[in-house]
Amino acid sequence: MQLWNLDGNFVEYDKIPVSLFNRSFYFGDSLTEPLWIQDGFIPFWEEHYFHLMASMRKLRYAIPMEFTPEYLEQQCLALWEKAGKPAKLYLEIQVVRSQTQVPWSKEGGVHFLIHTIEDLPMATLSPDAEAEECELYKDHYLPSGLLANLSSPNPAAISVAHSFAIENGYADCALLNESKQVVRALSGLIFIASEDGIKIPELSGGSPAWVVRKQALILLDAMARENDWSIEEVAISPFEIPKAKEVFTMDPYARLYSWKKYRKTVYQQFSWKERLEEAFQGACLPKEEKEEA
Repeated sequence: MQLWNLDGNFVEYDKIPVSLFNRSFYFGDSLTEPLWIQDGFIPFWEEHYFHLMASMRKLRYAIPMEFTPEYLEQQCLALWEKAGKPAKLYLEIQVVRSQTQVPWSKEGGVHFLIHTIEDLPMATLSPDAEAEECELYKDHYLPSGLLANLSSPNPAAISVAHSFAIENGYADCALLNESKQVVRALSGLIFIASEDGIKIPELSGGSPAWVVRKQALILLDAMARENDWSIEEVAISPFEIPKAKEVFTMDPYARLYSWKKYRKTVYQQFSWKERLEEAFQGACLPKEEKEEA
């Protein structure tokens, strides 16, 4: 059962007071911060908090004084306790401005809604569990720029691309920006790996600026220094996908998914994805457990 915390109060789904005049319906300017709780600990909580605050500033939110890191962390953990303290619980924090139809209105304040995510599906998108083929979605483009990578309501292009993938039985699709550069996959961040390095789309192209992206780059950079590999944040051409030794993706909850096939290319190597998965397991531990390890 999904649980909901609205401005510090537990509410049932069908009793959430959402108006048809809510700004997130009219203007799509709400923000979300996906995270998870692991054995009563929120991995990368400080990074999540400051990422949410920075995103609110970019959209000119008036940040309430009570939105302290301690208060919001307490609200997340309260939801975890109400859920029965599971070993792992996926959450999403959403912040919205007070409802109004007028975009320049100064009335009202800011609300937060934290909710659990039940039965989070795996990254593969096709209802066919055997689907392995991935494709490039070219019908519509995502915008570039630093507003495009905020955790905000998805552009219509992503919704249409989801339908395209499901209708055609694809496991995943890569998406492009208006400059025809690879920005992301439907399942999340996309990593293009060679024998001695990895490329990830640059933020200025519209790649999602999730907290797990920053953490993945920190972990990959540490591996690169030890093994003389290269880690690059660059503009990526779709022609690089079939030339790669390995392609994998990561969703905002740090779950990784390996591409098996892209058009005529069949990927046989999955070592980069496995290395990053192992590194994340250690990075998600509380500070005390990291020191003991």
